[in-house]
Amino acid sequence: MKQKRLVVFGFLVFMLVFLLVFSSIASAALSVEEITAKLGEGVTQVIDFAKTFFKPIFVALFGPEASDSTIFARILILFLIYALSYIALKKSNFFIANKAIMVIVSAIVAVLGMRYLPDKLISVILLPYGAFTIALSVLLPFLIYFFFVNEGIT
Repeated sequence: MKQKRLVVFGFLVFMLVFLLVFSSIASAALSVEEITAKLGEGVTQVIDFAKTFFKPIFVALFGPEASDSTIFARILILFLIYALSYIALKKSNFFIANKAIMVIVSAIVAVLGMRYLPDKLISVILLPYGAFTIALSVLLPFLIYFFFVNEGIT
């Protein structure tokens, strides 16, 4: 029953986003350029709506000094800190009896860690991930070439 509610809720959210995006192109005889421009406007409206809707939540979680450019990185790092602290608490014998306490303590550690982390440190944390992505994007064509050559030989 719970999974059915989740599927229905997900479908309703999808339809709401779908209607918001495509409501801007609901006129007849538009060219392809006009349709793509209208779709871009619809996507921008959805993103602006999400920003204004979630702004109070982000301010409460990350503090008022968190900039818009680091919000996405802060959310991902928050999940990473939560997962790592949950795994660490799961290994200890002290919290093993009550799972709710593990979840609450992990959430507190993650939120406090992200709330008082300055934006400059977020940029420093993201630097190795950018370097790794660049290295992968440079090496990927060579790996694909090696794969085809190796498969061609065998």
